Amino acid sequence: MLLVGADVVKVPGAHRQELLDKFESLLIETVDEDSWEEPSATTRQFLMELLASRGADNNYSPQEGTRLGYNSEGVYLHEEHLKRFFGLPRSVCSHSLLAAVSQAAPIVRKEGKRELQLSCHIANAVDDDIVGSLRHSVLETAFRRADENSNGLLSKMELSRYLRRVVPALKPRQVDDIILQADLDRNGQINYSEFTQWLERSASEDIRIQLQRCLNDEQDIIRATFRAFDDNGDGLISRKEIERVLLRVCPDMAQAQIAVLYALLDTNNDGKIEYDEFVDFLWKRK
Repeated sequence: MLLVGADVVKVPGAHRQELLDKFESLLIETVDEDSWEEPSATTRQFLMELLASRGADNNYSPQEGTRLGYNSEGVYLHEEHLKRFFGLPRSVCSHSLLAAVSQAAPIVRKEGKRELQLSCHIANAVDDDIVGSLRHSVLETAFRRADENSNGLLSKMELSRYLRRVVPALKPRQVDDIILQADLDRNGQINYSEFTQWLERSASEDIRIQLQRCLNDEQDIIRATFRAFDDNGDGLISRKEIERVLLRVCPDMAQAQIAVLYALLDTNNDGKIEYDEFVDFLWKRK
């Protein structure tokens, strides 16, 4: 069953109990995020385990590379570098949920003056200085990260991993088509030159549009850069990798400044943060 967005309500984390109460009507965003579908039995089980927990932790990782959680925007599944939200058909939603969704306003976290200045500094630096260069280099960065044996070539499996990091919404069929088209010398492996040549000269309009959507603005580019370092695709990244990206964006940032931002977002002190929320934090300050 597929439903379009107007027929489905994304359930905020504060109302997650309603997902549990109406579990038989549960839906999840499709991979392309254009519509909604019924989740798999495994995904249902994972969500049940998250919702049945009454603990304070809003993140649950049932297996490597899979993470479920909730925030003010909604309850979500994050795997294979893609965050997808859960929802309910509008027809089954309670009046209180519909009222909460219709009246919802962005929740702005109250930061101190120092944190606010730092986040604005980073966002402005990206806007003014490096958007162009990052847009051109993010593909190469992800390519290198996917090249596990560092031989400058990507196998079919490595290329699939690379494409998922750059364009998470690609369907398996599209990934297979790209592999066939981009392997210009038909040796079963693709080098970076082959890939960029294919992208510039032969990529379909559909692929070009999806790539543009994923690298459309500075926020998208920074997210894609983080995805390149997210090895298991669960949306979390370590402090070391955050530092690497931030210093590339703002070379003049001091370690103490990075520590302030990191401490603000690593609320459970586990050494990792969700980079989607980190990017949202930066640009909501503008």
